[in-house]
Amino acid sequence: MKKAILIILSAWATTSMAQTIKPLHFSIVQTVGTDGRESKNTDYHFSLNLFSGTVRSIKGIEIGTIYNQNEGNLVGLQSSGILNITKGNVIGYQNAGITNISGDVKGLQHAGLSNHSKNIIGIQAAGIIN
Repeated sequence: MKKAILIILSAWATTSMAQTIKPLHFSIVQTVGTDGRESKNTDYHFSLNLFSGTVRSIKGIEIGTIYNQNEGNLVGLQSSGILNITKGNVIGYQNAGITNISGDVKGLQHAGLSNHSKNIIGIQAAGIIN
């Protein structure tokens, strides 16, 4: 766990801040939130999805009760009650009640049922399949 936290913090610290990253995103469901349909084209430091939400990328923390989706990458933490999907790569920690799906992972994936990634450098822990 210490290693996963170290990876998250070092990746976040070395991430370029050249592009604009909004500090906060809140959604009730996809397209019903702070930036509406534009959230899927926007990067954020923190995203809170009451039921579900879609953003371009997270460089920080994303929390959702049911479902989180990133069109790009995750650098940090992504946690949901059921499902996380990161279409790009993950550097950090993904935690889901049922399933995590992502590109390459550097860090930790933890799910109740299954984890799916292209490649992993780190740890995958799931109830049934990695």
